[in-house]
Amino acid sequence: KPVRVAVINDIYRLKLYRDPEKIDWAIPYIIAGDCANNVGSDYSALVVLNPYTYEVVATVRTNMYSTMLFAQLIADLMTQYFYNSILVLERNLNGQTIIDRVVEINNNLLPRIYAPQDKNGKITAYGINTNEKVRDMVYNQVLKIAVDDSFDRIYDKVIISEINSL
Repeated sequence: KPVRVAVINDIYRLKLYRDPEKIDWAIPYIIAGDCANNVGSDYSALVVLNPYTYEVVATVRTNMYSTMLFAQLIADLMTQYFYNSILVLERNLNGQTIIDRVVEINNNLLPRIYAPQDKNGKITAYGINTNEKVRDMVYNQVLKIAVDDSFDRIYDKVIISEINSL
């Protein structure tokens, strides 16, 4: 169960799994995201992870709001709450739109968005391309191992259920 639920932008429910007084806001948390169409049948979700302990500190899950509002939420999380965070967002059609909008909202966030590089060190794109090979590695290897090894630090039952069903 979350310790506290904060409503952000009068829309989104940010579930905090640590007392806000005990969160070290200076940690470079990872905000990992999956972007959906938000039309009711699929969900966009964000998970805020402590990179040192893999503890889930916060989550957001929604299926009813626009990509523009979701981008505003991400920008607000990165500037007002987890101000040293790094965004790792799925680069699908909506993900790319959201990344572009986050940068439009605050260009200073661009260096804090995950961007793979080619062999010459040149950024190829922002976000993570979830092709079949990457999906298999992330979902079947990394996430399931994380659930097995860090079960006591992943507090959102819905997320655990979704990872286990992949």
